[in-house]
Amino acid sequence: MASELDEIREVMLSQAKSLKELTDAMNNKELHTKAPASAGTAPLLHGAGGLFSSPALERDVISARVNPYGIATALPLLPSVIEDPRFGSVTGFTATSGSEPTTPCADAPSGFMKGAMLTARFAMTRRDTNTIDTGKVMLQWNRGDTRDLILRGRILGMTNLAPSGLNESQVLNILTEAEMVGAGAQAELKLSRDIWQGTLAAGSGPGLDVQIATGQKDADTGVLAPALDSDIKNFNYDMIGGQGRDIVEYLSSMMYYLEYNAEHMGLSPVDYVIAMRAELWSELSAVWPCSYLSNRCNTSAGTNVTVINDNVNVSMRDDMRRRMVIPVNGKE
Repeated sequence: MASELDEIREVMLSQAKSLKELTDAMNNKELHTKAPASAGTAPLLHGAGGLFSSPALERDVISARVNPYGIATALPLLPSVIEDPRFGSVTGFTATSGSEPTTPCADAPSGFMKGAMLTARFAMTRRDTNTIDTGKVMLQWNRGDTRDLILRGRILGMTNLAPSGLNESQVLNILTEAEMVGAGAQAELKLSRDIWQGTLAAGSGPGLDVQIATGQKDADTGVLAPALDSDIKNFNYDMIGGQGRDIVEYLSSMMYYLEYNAEHMGLSPVDYVIAMRAELWSELSAVWPCSYLSNRCNTSAGTNVTVINDNVNVSMRDDMRRRMVIPVNGKE
């Protein structure tokens, strides 16, 4: 009984500390303020009508929220104070002009170096908490309404996009913490989508859909820079295991192009990552072994002369899924 009382006391103290920090920040004008709302809008955790105020509630509460997960877990987070950055590149040399010299001191053909500048755009992404009625955050419905609940699972922080300084351990017991973690979770979800699908519109940072593109232009002059265009191969929504486009051909061609360019640009060695949705990986890893092993094995009549009657396909599929690798052109 004493330990339970100690836990409740710690929760209450933490709640009071959070409220004091908010009050101090407001008094010191460290936070932007706006006109007060007419009533609290934050859903109560405890007290009358609270989400977790049932006297029969077990202590363990399971999180059924599916957290965002994707390429953000692999990308570094690089803060910047530069509002309008430039990333320079040498795109090649112009064709030469002039004639071959016939004497040692005559002018020889000459050309010019070409370059282009790319930029990165920034956008504001913000999520607010609901309005918190400070007069109700400490209330309990009755003696059966306890504040010693334990969250089983994760709500925040499974990507590199979670706001720093937030702790989800008391989101079931402390309203102020629940609201701040909730705002962080909403921002994390928004940014996870923006990494892939961000546009140049207001309120959206540019994602890979903007960066992976053709028609790249110099950020200052607007002149096209085709040397910086992405290598885009459109699979046109074909089934990856169907009779249309061959996924092995597409990925093999793409990797050959990238490796050839890296080697002849003097950029090797390069680390390559093939990124996709988890659902696509599950399907691709099931299709790839048979497609990869039988690629270019068709006769002129279009029939496949390869016969696979052992566990090679299953073993290759399971190995791909276990190690999260895919063999392309003999490389993993």
